[in-house]
Amino acid sequence: MIISVTDGNFESVHIPAGTYNASLKEVRPGKIKGMTFADGTSPDVDENGMQSVLWWSFIVRTKGDSVTLDGMTTYATGQKSKLRRWAGALGTSLSSGEFDVTRLYGKPCLVVVEDRQKPGQDIKSGIKDVVAAPGSFEEEVV
Repeated sequence: MIISVTDGNFESVHIPAGTYNASLKEVRPGKIKGMTFADGTSPDVDENGMQSVLWWSFIVRTKGDSVTLDGMTTYATGQKSKLRRWAGALGTSLSSGEFDVTRLYGKPCLVVVEDRQKPGQDIKSGIKDVVAAPGSFEEEVV
């Protein structure tokens, strides 16, 4: 899988929660603090307690403007995974093997935007889900 890497500097943006027209700008690898389940297991976590993830940046069209918002998936590709659902919304049905995620750049979609706020911080917007834009493509199998 080919992934675009950037410097990771993100600007906090807030728009009203809702569903917006968008297109995929880029996907880049990242790390987050991994989860530990009640049974003490920590799947997909490295020796430093970090989990590899993918950050998906979308150009989101608002009234009269556009902003870039991010959403995150893990590398999981199971039938119910967010990565598989998002790739499908962008017109790609995943099959076994690798795929070039850059082929999805610029593809139209709808994004579901939600408010996120950590204690003591301003509200920012994040991508909760990605769905297919009506009539936007014919599905491609990769």
